[in-house]
Formats: sequence, C-alpha cells, structure tokens
Amino acid sequence: CLSCKTNQKLEETGECVDNCKPDYYEDLNTNFCRKCNNTCLTCNERFSTNCTSCYENTYLHNGSCVEDCQLYSLIFDRVN
Repeated sequence: CLSCKTNQKLEETGECVDNCKPDYYEDLNTNFCRKCNNTCLTCNERFSTNCTSCYENTYLHNGSCVEDCQLYSLIFDRVN
C-alpha cells in the first residue's frame, strides 16, 4: 500500500493497520507508523525521543528512559 483508509496508519511493511505497534508512533502529518527511539517502549505521537513508557529495568525521567532513577534524581536536585 501507498496510502490507507481514513483512520488507518501505514506501517513500514506497507500494511495498513488501525493502531501502530507499541514501540512506534503515528506521524500525524503522514499517518505513517514511525519507530520510537530505541530506549522507549512507547513514545509521544509527535516525537520519537519523547518516551511515554520504558522497557523493564529502566525508568521514565522527563520524557527519557534512564537506567538509574536515583542517580538522575541526585543530579537534578544538585542543579536546582
């Protein structure tokens, strides 16, 4: 497929789907499923690097997935 019915999204494989896969987001300008940043389990529909959830053993911190939540909290507290 080159395009899909209304309310469907086009995957990289050329298949039309109702919803993008979990680690993809819908590009609202093209209705194309695009891959999230490789650290994100799911991401915001407009930005591949704006994570909304993370893989196991990583933590969501200000839209990014980090390995050690406590380390980033300590650094953030010192900056502010």
